[in-house]
Amino acid sequence: MASLRARLLFNRVMPWLKMKQRYAPPLDAATLLARRRKACSPPRAATQRAFRGRPVSRLGHGAEPTMLYLHGGAFVNPITRHHWRLITQLVRDTGGTCDVPLYPLAPEQTLDDMLTFTSAFWRDHTWPQPPVIVADSAGTLLALRLAQSLRDAGAPQPAALVLISPCLDLTFSDPRSKERDAVDPMLALAGLPQVGRIVAGPRALDDPAINPLLCGLNDLPPMLVFSAGRDVLWPDAVRLVEGVRAAGGTVEQVDAPEMVHVWPLMPIPEAADARARIADFVRKTVNRPFT
Repeated sequence: MASLRARLLFNRVMPWLKMKQRYAPPLDAATLLARRRKACSPPRAATQRAFRGRPVSRLGHGAEPTMLYLHGGAFVNPITRHHWRLITQLVRDTGGTCDVPLYPLAPEQTLDDMLTFTSAFWRDHTWPQPPVIVADSAGTLLALRLAQSLRDAGAPQPAALVLISPCLDLTFSDPRSKERDAVDPMLALAGLPQVGRIVAGPRALDDPAINPLLCGLNDLPPMLVFSAGRDVLWPDAVRLVEGVRAAGGTVEQVDAPEMVHVWPLMPIPEAADARARIADFVRKTVNRPFT
């Protein structure tokens, strides 16, 4: 059973905050902008620089990052204090360093622009040992497509991927998503395809260029995937894990039937266990010689 704190958050606080209404239709670019969360500044300990005019923060003390974090937010919202709390804890618990590039957002930019930015950021660096990419929600699509593009180019890939509540299919058409809509207190399935349409720009929603599930799941880095039973995006995680395993890849799944979208970022006991598991996974990965 979920902890009392988790049940209060999911069943009382989130409905009171009307979180599900944020993605309720009708949605257009103006509405997404009006509902956009305020940007959250990085911790004081972070150092700052810019890449292609976008902010990049670094937490930790290493000369080279052991982690790269790509935040979620439905491709339209900036990074939050919950992301910074997770990043700060991972840096502390791994003894590593994390780069956090803030990629461009929709509706001002499209998913192609986001993918171009993350790819350019990666290729601009000469990694002594490629870092682990940790990503949540929308950031997981960017992370997985980056790994696939590097694979296809024969270039070194990330050391591993940690994907929290993956959002990988902008059609949001898996029938299993509908089964979870009534118990999901965060995401409204009816509005998500409209968000996807805006984010995709001129591309079709089922274009493989913006759908990692259609770009081959073979020859990818080891993965740690977190999913939740009360998340309309649960099928994306299942399809990913099944596809990677069918292709002979290495993937661990932490599936929590009573949890919600991006639960490892939340102030609940279950999330503390998840964060400890991520830190352990990163430590084991970066201590392994890169080949």
